[in-house]
Amino acid sequence: WSSDVCSSDLVREGDQPVSSAQHRLWFVTELAPESSTAYHIIAAVRIRGALDLTVFERALNEVVRRHDTLRTAFVSVQREPRQRIHPSVTLPLRHVALDGDDASIDRWLDAESREPFDLRVAPLARGVIGRIAEDDHAFALILHHLISDGWSSGVLIQEIAALYEAFLTGAPSPLPDLDRKSTRLNS
Repeated sequence: WSSDVCSSDLVREGDQPVSSAQHRLWFVTELAPESSTAYHIIAAVRIRGALDLTVFERALNEVVRRHDTLRTAFVSVQREPRQRIHPSVTLPLRHVALDGDDASIDRWLDAESREPFDLRVAPLARGVIGRIAEDDHAFALILHHLISDGWSSGVLIQEIAALYEAFLTGAPSPLPDLDRKSTRLNS
């Protein structure tokens, strides 16, 4: 959602400039922190069948490792926002118990989307797995719009799925390395 492209010599760690769209969103959030949850994106999938939670969390964190935007926080430097990209961040997978009916799952997703992020602390993402039954789960990936958009959240879910399938069988990541020279400042 940003047209600001990294130059080939840009180091993607430490403090980086923000795009104009990120600057506007950061400003609105600073002005009215209670409005921040309006800028959350939630991607949710139902997972039926056996689920190895250790492998799933490994896949989730491999996606975090791959995408610097998932290791980014926003700090104020001389009253101006900067992206602070951390070299390493762990995204814990929180576990909750759920009832299986659609209404309770919808309430759960709504509640998850209303939990605020501290923009100064990476990751600006949450992963939550809801256990409905032994072989039935719901996964929610909640992202702040400063680091993602709707299209990107779908890509992240696809990557988690591909990595989970590979790691479950002991295979290495099937995903190609990301070309850091052509990545956008914000996915």
